[in-house]
Amino acid sequence: MKCSVCEENEVIRIYRPDKVKFECENGHRWFEKYKDNGGTHRRPYSYEVQLEDILFPREKEIYKRLLEDIEKNNIFYNSADPIKKAESFMKNCSITKEEMLRLFRKINDFQKQSLIY
Repeated sequence: MKCSVCEENEVIRIYRPDKVKFECENGHRWFEKYKDNGGTHRRPYSYEVQLEDILFPREKEIYKRLLEDIEKNNIFYNSADPIKKAESFMKNCSITKEEMLRLFRKINDFQKQSLIY
C-alpha cells in the first residue's frame, strides 16, 4: 500500500471498530470504511492492537533483529549498562541511533497505553 499524498510505501494499518486507520511514515493519516459501511475492507475478528501492528515494515524488521540479538546475547544484555546495550544494538542490528530511539519510543508509548486499559 502507498500513501496517496507522498507515495511512501511504509504504511501501517490499524483496525478500529468504526473504520480502518492508515498512517504513512511521513505522518499522513487517512481512514477507510469497512465493507458493511460501503468500503472495501473486511472487519477483523478482533480490534486488539498488538505492538507489531503499530510498527512500520522497516521497524518490524529492526524489532525482529533486536529480539534475535537479545536472545543470542542474553547474558550480556542482563548485565551490561544501558550505554553498552545501546551500542551493541546499533552495531549488531546495523541500525542508527535515531532508528533505535524511534523504535524504543514507540515501544514505550505502546506500553504506557497498555497500562491505561
